Amino acid sequence: MAVAFRREAGDAARLTVSDDGPAAPGDLAAGNRLIAGLTRQLGGRIGITREGGTRIGIDLPIPEAA
Repeated sequence: MAVAFRREAGDAARLTVSDDGPAAPGDLAAGNRLIAGLTRQLGGRIGITREGGTRIGIDLPIPEAA
């Protein structure tokens, strides 16, 4: 398993979690819904790919400093 968090161009950040193993049974549907809901609340986008393992990428806006 690998986890990365980095700032992207502009005012965005990307969290990536990847694993080269098979997907969990039922793809942990409740956990996926929770992650998707929290991502939406933060104004982000989520993408999942399953080529050679599973990779979840979450793009989040970085709010302006007050």
